Amino acid sequence: MGTIPFLVESLGQDAPAGSIVIPTGQGKTRIPVVLREMTKGKMIYIAHDSVGISQMLDEHNKVKTTGTYGTIAKDTKHSEDMVVTSFEAFKKAVAEKRIDPALYDMIMVDEADVNGLSKLRTDFLSNLQKTT
Repeated sequence: MGTIPFLVESLGQDAPAGSIVIPTGQGKTRIPVVLREMTKGKMIYIAHDSVGISQMLDEHNKVKTTGTYGTIAKDTKHSEDMVVTSFEAFKKAVAEKRIDPALYDMIMVDEADVNGLSKLRTDFLSNLQKTT
């Protein structure tokens, strides 16, 4: 089954709102890259571990994209079109004012658990809604 038909079928399941539920190997890593490219928006992509970060950077290199991308680096301010990071590095960069989530149109979380999404909503998204 292809990615898009499965995605449409999955929307009727009990996944949390805003979730993309697709089996391994069906294109989850490509979706954020293509979505960012189609919308020309700015995206923060939060990977579950260093493997997820590497996979996203590899996928970004495979797809012919416009715009800039990078990972959270120590002592560096970020404004790339797509930033790939871990939750902890993202949290630290926000606290140190090296990245402003309000400048981004989308935040995607890879393989997020319920606690991680809840923490993201509590720590960052509620603050964004107050400032935008």
